[in-house]
Amino acid sequence: MFCAVQPAIRDGAENAVMDPRERLNAEIIHVQSLSPSVVGLRMRCDEPAFSWLPGQHVELGLHGTGALASYSISSAEDPAEPGVFDVAASIRGNSFLSRAQLGDTLWVTRAQGSFVRARHSGSALFVAVGTGITPLRAMLQSEFLRRAPSAEPDAGVLVFGCRREEEILFRAEFEALANQYQRFSFLPTLTEPSAVWQGARGRVQAHLAQAFAQQPFAHAYICGTPEMAEATTQELLLLGMAPITMHVQSY
Repeated sequence: MFCAVQPAIRDGAENAVMDPRERLNAEIIHVQSLSPSVVGLRMRCDEPAFSWLPGQHVELGLHGTGALASYSISSAEDPAEPGVFDVAASIRGNSFLSRAQLGDTLWVTRAQGSFVRARHSGSALFVAVGTGITPLRAMLQSEFLRRAPSAEPDAGVLVFGCRREEEILFRAEFEALANQYQRFSFLPTLTEPSAVWQGARGRVQAHLAQAFAQQPFAHAYICGTPEMAEATTQELLLLGMAPITMHVQSY
């Protein structure tokens, strides 16, 4: 039914060990708290051929151990900083990456995955919950921040579901994009809002009709739990989107 369905790509997802010859070194060059439960890591891989498409993921691991996990890259390529990429790791559970420190060197595989926007154009609806926002952030950066100066960005709407206000990852960045570009709208919605929250409430699928009221969409990019992905795609079908225009990744 879906145009693209990816396996679990999130904090702690274990995968088969890659051939060591495919592993490259990546140094952690910045660490920051993105929310009470998520840490953001900026890494640099000095391999000249290291590159990725917005939405792809990599495998990261500790040298000399069996610790490894898959993470979507949460940033678009920046020509001014070749090989520099971001990931977001949950500090819940026992993720080795959430305990990594500035200056640590990990191994990283080359980017992979077909959940990408590279060959798609036209207005797009982006829908995510939790850390599912990470590949969509890379797509949005590519569309609005890393585009050629003369290129007109395609229109986009981001519907982002979280439990509480402090869990809205990259909130300032998305709000700045919405203020800068009339062709982009940002709609965060909370399922456990505080009494002072004045924004949208409820699950993301409850707000899709509102997004469609603004404009038609050529494509939809959806990333979240299997339950969220199923509910969202069903709602989009009811709103008239064709299955082939829906690109889905669940974790």
